[in-house]
Amino acid sequence: MAQNLDPHAEGLFQSQPGKLEPSFREEDQEMAATLKPVVVSPPGYASPNPETMAGRLVPVYQALVPVSEDYGQSVREAPNSESASISEVVNIESTLTPEEAMQAHAQSEVAELDDDKRDEWSKANWQTKARAMGLAESGNKKALRKRVEDAEKEIEDAKGLDASDWVSAIEDAEDADALAELRRVYGAAEVDYATAEKAFADKEAEFAAEGGDGNGDES
Repeated sequence: MAQNLDPHAEGLFQSQPGKLEPSFREEDQEMAATLKPVVVSPPGYASPNPETMAGRLVPVYQALVPVSEDYGQSVREAPNSESASISEVVNIESTLTPEEAMQAHAQSEVAELDDDKRDEWSKANWQTKARAMGLAESGNKKALRKRVEDAEKEIEDAKGLDASDWVSAIEDAEDADALAELRRVYGAAEVDYATAEKAFADKEAEFAAEGGDGNGDES
C-alpha cells in the first residue's frame, strides 16, 4: 500500500541545501549555530576505587571521577569550543573536591534564577539552590523550600553574632558533624574572626585525636 508521504517533511538526518546544521529544523538553525562542544566526563566504571562507580555523563568540570589534565584536549582545541573559557573553568575547579565542585557549579546556576519569582521555581530549582548552600536535596518541593529558607534565616541571624558567640558555639559542638554545620553557616555568613578560626582549628584537632588515627590513647 502506498504511503502518504509529505515530500517537504524534514527528517532528522535529512540533508537540505542551505542548512548550516542539517539535523536541526529550519527555525532552530540560529540556535544551532550558538552551540559549543562540551567535554563530557567518562561514565562510571568498576575499580578498587569506589569513587569511580559514581561517574555520570556530565561536563568534565562537574565530574566525580578524577580525569587527567589533558582529558578532552582535542574538543577544547576545536574551533567552536571556546577553549579558553573551558580551560579556565577546569583549572579553577580542579583543586576542589567533587562535592565542592558540584556546589560551585550549583552556585553559578542559582545566579541565573530570578529570586523575585521563587513561587514559580520548580523542584529542580530548589534542589539546585539547596546544593549551592550545601544542604540536603531530599524531599518534595515544599520541604526543599522550607529547608532553604530556614537556612537563609539562620545565616542572616549568624551575621549578627560576634566573635565570642562563635567561639562559644564552636567549643560546645558535640561532634564533627555539628562542627561542620557550624563551619557551613560561618562561611555562608561571610564573617571572619581570628578567634573563631582558631577555635575551629582546635576543635577539629580535638575530634581528630578522638577519632583513633594513632594519636589517641589505646584502651
